[in-house]
Amino acid sequence: MVCPLSSTLSRFDNRAEVRASNPLGRIPALVLDSGETLIDSNAIIDHLDEVHGHDKPLTPRCGSDRRAVLRVAAMMMGACEKCLHAAYERNRCPPEKPYQPWIDDCIAQVRNALVAIDEIIDPKKPYLMFDRLTQADVTAVVAERLARGRGIDTDVLTPRLPARSPQP
Repeated sequence: MVCPLSSTLSRFDNRAEVRASNPLGRIPALVLDSGETLIDSNAIIDHLDEVHGHDKPLTPRCGSDRRAVLRVAAMMMGACEKCLHAAYERNRCPPEKPYQPWIDDCIAQVRNALVAIDEIIDPKKPYLMFDRLTQADVTAVVAERLARGRGIDTDVLTPRLPARSPQP
């Protein structure tokens, strides 16, 4: 059995609890039965591919397909980080100190990354890149949801991407 440091934990509000398993204080982290903690989404997906991926890993094992998935995943993880940077600047800085140009730049980077991914989507296909779910699909959905939470109208900005997101 594995124990995730769940999404109910905030790295800001539950610092001690998160750092007990992950000294870096990052979420997500996955604590394995062995006590080993995997830090970072990529490490967690790599572990899941190793244990459960068999002939259909979320990240292809080699070649141009692997590089394509990693490229999209990196762009979408970057968008996620920029959403979090903007949120931190707005919500954690003293009210008189948020630097709006930094927030605007972060949001612009998120928008640009989402548009770039939206442009590669074939609306006739059920998945982002191939005929199956990959790490690119997972990170794109997470980035789209975070962007929506930051007030970006993804229905307008990325008309193909939100359709792939699970509906609440």
